[in-house]
Amino acid sequence: MKHHKPGCAALLLAILLVGVLSVTACGAVHTQRSRASPIPGPTGTVPVDWKAGVADGWLLYSALEPARPELEPSVGNGFVSTAINSSAVYVAGVFNPIAPSALSRSRRSRVPTTVRIEIESADPFASALDIQHGIFYRRSFQEYSLIANRSCMIVYEQRWYAHRVHKELLITEIDVDTSRCYIEDHAADTTSTTIRVGLVDRTGEPSADIVFQQQQQKRNGDIGSYELSYGTTIYPEEPGAISVALAYVRDVPPKALQVQSGDVSTHRFITAFATSLDDSPPPPPLPAMPMEPIKVPDCGASDLVRIECGPNLTETQCKHGGCCYDAKIRYTKDGKALPKCFFGVKIVSQALASYKQGLADADSLLPTHIKAWESLLEAGITIEGNNELRAVVRSSYYAILSAIRDDWPYSVSPGGLSSGGGNATGYPGQEEQGYFGHTFWDADVWVMPALLPFYVNSAQSIINYRYQRIPAAEVVAMLYDFKGAKFAWESALIGMEECIVPNVEDHLSADISIAVRQYFRATGDKDWLKAKGFPLLKSIADFWVSRVVLDSNGEYSINDVQPPNEYIEHANNSVFTNVAAILALEFTYEAAQILKVSVPDKYMDIAKKIKVPFDSKLQMHIEYDGRAVSDKDPLKQADVTLLNYPLQYAMNNTVRRNDLTHEQALISPLGPAMTHGIFVIDYLDIDRKDAAILKNASESFVAGYSLYVHKPFYVWLECPDPGCVVAVNGTAVPPCPNFITGAGGFLQSLVYGYAGLRYNADSLTLLPTLPDNTTSITLSRIAYQSALIDVRYDAKQVQAMLNKDSPKDASDLELRDCAGRTHKLTDKTPVTVPINCIANITKKAQ
Repeated sequence: MKHHKPGCAALLLAILLVGVLSVTACGAVHTQRSRASPIPGPTGTVPVDWKAGVADGWLLYSALEPARPELEPSVGNGFVSTAINSSAVYVAGVFNPIAPSALSRSRRSRVPTTVRIEIESADPFASALDIQHGIFYRRSFQEYSLIANRSCMIVYEQRWYAHRVHKELLITEIDVDTSRCYIEDHAADTTSTTIRVGLVDRTGEPSADIVFQQQQQKRNGDIGSYELSYGTTIYPEEPGAISVALAYVRDVPPKALQVQSGDVSTHRFITAFATSLDDSPPPPPLPAMPMEPIKVPDCGASDLVRIECGPNLTETQCKHGGCCYDAKIRYTKDGKALPKCFFGVKIVSQALASYKQGLADADSLLPTHIKAWESLLEAGITIEGNNELRAVVRSSYYAILSAIRDDWPYSVSPGGLSSGGGNATGYPGQEEQGYFGHTFWDADVWVMPALLPFYVNSAQSIINYRYQRIPAAEVVAMLYDFKGAKFAWESALIGMEECIVPNVEDHLSADISIAVRQYFRATGDKDWLKAKGFPLLKSIADFWVSRVVLDSNGEYSINDVQPPNEYIEHANNSVFTNVAAILALEFTYEAAQILKVSVPDKYMDIAKKIKVPFDSKLQMHIEYDGRAVSDKDPLKQADVTLLNYPLQYAMNNTVRRNDLTHEQALISPLGPAMTHGIFVIDYLDIDRKDAAILKNASESFVAGYSLYVHKPFYVWLECPDPGCVVAVNGTAVPPCPNFITGAGGFLQSLVYGYAGLRYNADSLTLLPTLPDNTTSITLSRIAYQSALIDVRYDAKQVQAMLNKDSPKDASDLELRDCAGRTHKLTDKTPVTVPINCIANITKKAQ
C-alpha cells in the first residue's frame, strides 16, 4: 500500500477539523443568563420554580437519586440513549458478537459514556425527570470561600438530554449560579472575581465491543478541547458480513471552569454520533446476497516495519475493518511516528458535521428539543382526577418514545435503548442487562399496539424493521428445513437468530402478521400494504404452510413449539400459536383480495383445519396438547387469555370467562406486568357493568403498574421484587431495567381495555369505561384511516370529534351509536353519546 503524506486520513481529518475551528473558539459553549433569575438554593422541599411542573405531574421530583442503579432514569431519542450515572451510551442498530459461551450470540455495542460529568465538592439537593421535555435535571450546591472569613453559596443545575430533532446529539449542560458571591467595594456596587469550579469527567471503562482510535484537539484560547473517536465493532454480527463503524465527537470538559462571581452562566458539552448505518439499509444475511467491504483510505502499510494489532486481534482480523488497530505506536522505516489512522472518513465527517451544527445552533438546542417533545406529546392519553395514574401513563409513554423514532427503523428492545450490553441472567452489572438490546415479540405484541393510535409512524417503523429482515427470516427458515420466513426470536441488526439454542417460539412470525393486520385496519394504507405489509404476510404464510403437519384425522398440527408461557419449552399444538397461525393465514388471504392479487387456496384450506385445543365439556381452551385442566404448574405469563386480545379470536362470554378464570389462578406472582393488562382487557370484554367484574378488572389494573413501576422516576422493571423467575423451579434473577414491554402492556390495558378501542376490518370501535378514582380521560389524535380523532369521556358521556389537524379527506367519517343513530364527525362540534354506549366510527358509504 502506498503511503500518503502526511499519513493515512490525518490530512482529510485536519481539513475537517479546521472547518469546526471556524465556528467557535469554545469547546464548552458559554451563554449568559440574567442575574435577575438565580437558581433557587436548597430548602428541603421542591424548588419553587419546579412546583408547578411537579403538581401537574410532568416533573418527577426527588431530593435523593436512587441507590439502586436499575432505578436510574434514562434520556434518549431512539437513536442514542444513556441511563443517568451509567458508564455506557448505546446507539440503536450497533451490535457486536460475544463469546460462544455467553447466553446470546451478540449484544448491543457499549460506547463509553461521554456525558457523565460531575462537579467537584458539590452536594446534590434536588433531581427531576421532565417527562414532558425529555430532560433530566440535577441541582447541587457548595459553600465557596470567597475571601478570608467569608463564604458564599454556589448553586448548580445540570441537564442531560438526547436531542429530539438532531438525533445525533447527546448533550449535558451546567448552569453555574454565583449571584450570591460578590465583593463589596466602596468605589463600586460590586466587584467581580474569578471562581474556579472543578469538574470530573467520568467516561467509564473502554468498550469491549468497539476498539476506538482517538484524537484530541485543543482550540486557541479554549479552556477545554474536543475529542474525535472512531472505530468498528470488533467482529461483524455474522461471519462474512461487515463490521459497523461508529464515530463520535465530544467536548472534553476542562479540569475546571473559570466563572465570574455575581453571575449566572451556562456551559454546554455536546457529543455528536455517526454510524455506517446512517445512510444505508441494514445488511442482508449471508448467503442471501454478497456485501461490499468498507472502502477505506490507504493506511501506508508498506512503509511500516511491522503492524501492532489490538488485543486478541490478528493482523487479518484487523485489516478486515480497513487497517490495523494500534496496541502500540506505529513507526516508519526512518523511525518517525505515524499519525493514527482514521479510516472510514465518511462517518468521521458526518460526526464532525453534526458536532459543528450543534455548536452553531448552541443557543437554540434546548428550545428546539423542548418544542419537539411538546409537539410529540400533543397526542396521547390525559388522565384527570388520579394524579398517580396520570404520572404512570405519562412516564410509560416517555420510556417508549425515548427508545424509538420514525426515521431510524431499528425497532425496540425490552429494556429500551439505555441498556443491552448483556443479560440479567448472565452478567451482574445492571447496565449490562436489557436482553442484549435484541428485538423480541415484545416489539410487535406489546409496544407497537400501544403506539399505534397516537404515534402511527413509530408503530409502522417497528413493522418496517421486520419487512427489512425478510431475507434473514428466510435464511432462518431454511436452516430449520422450512420455507417462507421464520423470524428470529432474538433479532439484532441483520435479523439472524441471536439465541444460542435452537428456538421454537414460532408464534413470533404469526405475531408479526397480527401487527400488520392491526396497522392496516388502523390506517387503511393500501400503498404500504402492497409494498411492505403483504410481502411480510405472504412470506409468513408460506412458513406456516411448510410448518404444519397433517394428522390422520384430517387436522393440521403445529408440533414442537414454545408457547408464550415460556416455562414450557416444547409443546404440540399450543393454542395461542395455532390460533395466531390461523389468523395469519386468513389475513394474508384477505389482504390478497384487497390488493387484487392471487395467493394459493391452500392458505385458507389449512387455516380451516389447524387444530385448536378446546374442552367442549368445560367450555375452555387448553394451553397445548396433553396439558390437563387439573395441572397446577404455574404459568410465566398470559397465554390462552391472549386469544381474546390481541388476537380478537371469536368466542362467547362463557369461554372468555372460563379461559380467564382458569389462567389467572395459575399465573406466577413474579411474572411480567403485561399479564395483568391482558386480564383487564378480558374482564372488561366480559362485562362493563357488573360490579364484581369491574372490581376484578380494577385489581388487575392497579397490580399491572403498582408492582412494577418504581419511584421517584417511575422506572419500569420487568418483575416485582425480588426479581424474575426464569424457570418453573428457578431462582429469582434481577429484572430487566427500563422495561418498556411492561409499559406497553399497561398502556394497552387503558387504550384497548378501559377505552374499549378496537381496530376492526371496517370500523373503529369505542366502548369507554372509567378506571376507579378517575374523573375523565382524553385520548388525543387517535389515528384512524387518514383522520385524527379526539375522544373525551367521563362517568356520564363520551364525546368524539375530528382533530383540527385532520386532512380534508377525513370529513367522510361518521359515528353510529348504540341506538343506531348516525352522526357526522367534524372538527367543529363533538358528537356526544352516553357512557357504556358502543360507538362505531366508519367511513360514510359512497
